[in-house]
Amino acid sequence: MLFLVVKQSILFRRLLREKSPRNDKDFRKSFLVKSSFLIALFLVSSFTLSCSDNSKIELKTLAKTYVDLLVVEDFYVDSDSLEIKKAEVFRNNGIDTSSYFSSFKSIKTDNEKWDEFFNLANTYLDSLKAELKETSEPIKSPSQL
Repeated sequence: MLFLVVKQSILFRRLLREKSPRNDKDFRKSFLVKSSFLIALFLVSSFTLSCSDNSKIELKTLAKTYVDLLVVEDFYVDSDSLEIKKAEVFRNNGIDTSSYFSSFKSIKTDNEKWDEFFNLANTYLDSLKAELKETSEPIKSPSQL
């Protein structure tokens, strides 16, 4: 940002020396208006891009993470390693906590997405139950899921 301001200032000085006499106020005004408009456009676009939610997670990944977190909380309910295991679930699913919670919050307000999320979560949970029945040994940690 600072680079653009410095570049605009240098460009302004160069144009004043080359194309117009120093007393030409109309030229200076028009140049200032144009450069101010470009700077404002840049600021608005950068603000819009920074505020846009690029952290949306696919519903399938969100549902899988949700179920894995429920399983972890059930296994490690009174354990000191609960937070470590939660972080492991996020890492295994390739997401971070802030994007998870913002995506989860955004689907709560949309009934269609919430229903789809709930169905995906139930399907994944049913597949885990079926996998558990097929194996004779219990699942030891969510990383094996």
